[in-house]
Amino acid sequence: MIRLVASAAVTVLANAVALIAGALLLEDMGLDVTGFILAVLIFTGVSMLASPLIRRTALTKAPVLLGSTALISTLAALIVTAIISDGLRINGLTTWVLAVVVVWAIGLAGQVLLPFVIFKKILRASAEQQAARVGVTRDAGHARVVKTAAHMPQSVSTNSRCDSSTVTPSSILRARSAVMPVSSTIMPTIRSRS
Repeated sequence: MIRLVASAAVTVLANAVALIAGALLLEDMGLDVTGFILAVLIFTGVSMLASPLIRRTALTKAPVLLGSTALISTLAALIVTAIISDGLRINGLTTWVLAVVVVWAIGLAGQVLLPFVIFKKILRASAEQQAARVGVTRDAGHARVVKTAAHMPQSVSTNSRCDSSTVTPSSILRARSAVMPVSSTIMPTIRSRS
């Protein structure tokens, strides 16, 4: 639930930045201050609804258009926003084409880069927790993997019981690589059978 809210917040913010940038870069595209928030919400909602619909339609009916579904959904969102809201106005065919490209490109860049800016502290804490779980330490700026019994999954330890809650595919792979290298144990077994 938290990821969904965070993703929605990043999408709304990225779309707001994209619409502002489009209005600043394009002479015939304008945003009204009073209707700006409504325009951003309408644009984001239509974009989020239109994108999967257009992608599914393109996949079944016209696979050639599959790569341009984001541009088509941006165009649809701009058209609906301009019709419904008084906060966005776009005049001229050239401005419409450029507005689609500018808003799409800046919105995409914003959705990729904004999480690193907004959630920087959370991402860093999550990476440190994951590194501690796997056993990665930092010595003089270099990462080093430490394979000790403390960092192995519980199912690897010879003194512990193995129950279904501790065995996952990733824990099996980590345990196998921590206990035995693949080439020295499996390959001789395969060769001896033949």
